[in-house]
Amino acid sequence: MRIEKTFTLVTEDASAFVADAFGIESGWENKVLELDLPDELPQIVLITGESGCGKSTLLRELAAESIINIPKKPLCEWADTEEEALRLLSAVGLNDASLFCLRYEALSDSQQARARMYSVLVSKTKTLVVDEFLSTLDRETAQALAYSFQKLIRREGLKLLAATAHHDLANFLRPDLLVFGKSFPSRWEVTTPKYIVASPFIAPALQIKVFIDKVTGRTPTGGYLDGCIFNGKLEYRKSRLAELHYKGKYLGGASEYLFATYNGREVGVLVGAKTRRWTQENGGMRIARVVVHPSYRGCGIGQTLIRKFLRMHEIDRNPVETTAAMARFNPVFAKAGMVPSGESIVKPPKGLQETLVPLGFSLIKWYSRNYCTEWASSSKHRAALSVFAKDLNSRFCPGGDRSLRKSDTPKPIQEERTKVAILDNAEIAGRLLWAVRPHTMARFVSKV
Repeated sequence: MRIEKTFTLVTEDASAFVADAFGIESGWENKVLELDLPDELPQIVLITGESGCGKSTLLRELAAESIINIPKKPLCEWADTEEEALRLLSAVGLNDASLFCLRYEALSDSQQARARMYSVLVSKTKTLVVDEFLSTLDRETAQALAYSFQKLIRREGLKLLAATAHHDLANFLRPDLLVFGKSFPSRWEVTTPKYIVASPFIAPALQIKVFIDKVTGRTPTGGYLDGCIFNGKLEYRKSRLAELHYKGKYLGGASEYLFATYNGREVGVLVGAKTRRWTQENGGMRIARVVVHPSYRGCGIGQTLIRKFLRMHEIDRNPVETTAAMARFNPVFAKAGMVPSGESIVKPPKGLQETLVPLGFSLIKWYSRNYCTEWASSSKHRAALSVFAKDLNSRFCPGGDRSLRKSDTPKPIQEERTKVAILDNAEIAGRLLWAVRPHTMARFVSKV
């Protein structure tokens, strides 16, 4: 289709003074657009170029800019059901549990950009028309969002028509049709780009460093074996990115750490821990944490870390598993090659509720880790909880070194160690109490 647009000076806007000085009078024309486009536009079209070339004018000639509705309620209530809301929030990269109950105005600029895309999905809009596409964001964040959005748009079968002055987005938004304008006078180039690299965010741009603690298991008396190396744990403790995980930063029993950096910036962390069956032959590993920088979600970094971890354990045929609440809504584990293995339903130890409620424990607030820790600040409450040390033991110190067989560490010693920890430390007691709250998680396993 032929697109032509000329602005003509009309009589009522003409100035006698200007006409006399410059010869510009009624009927003077300024041609802004003159180009040919396909009769049917492809799925993703990007209009970019120099300021003043007519990008916004061209966009308006093609379609009206989309009106995006922003509900005045928490994010988790935008969709028809909260489960659907969490699935869509995860799809746009707003998969921090701490964000689900926030409103739009409480989000950062980049999070608001993701929330607008979330609103588009909720409204089931099929064609999105956006001027000044991601123009308010810093360049690295805009590039990451452009790449993640184009993946989402293709996966959901949407169409995008976007205009921006930032030329750098073309390699990340990966349009099927690129319209580039030059200004003064306006002239246009229309191309169908070809992309050599599958993803601009994966190798060689993405670097992954692996730390493996040689020993993380404890001795029967509760200490650590001689020669323990905690390089990975030390690096993990220094990581600010790890603080974003909704369960908190620290966890016990971890032994393998994968750190991903992009352009020298830490953008992803995976923590691998021994399973509770580690003391058995081929007890396997579990993925305990996967955290991706909020600006880079949807760019394939989480999948890359998981695949790397799976390959590390394919050699020894170590099975890998993970259980996570977020896995119910985020398909990252399936995309990385793991297979679903039902749900993991966590039930409190028998008799725990009946013991704690008379002491003032609120079952309604059990979901709150802060509440559990606050409740466990009382020595009387910790004493009541310590009665269940046998049931909580595996959560106190999961895994261990394979050289420590079950027969080498008598259960009474393990349970006594857990009991002492509960009695002495409110934070540990609160964490264990919170860990056994009634909840459901998805479980995935490797194909090994």
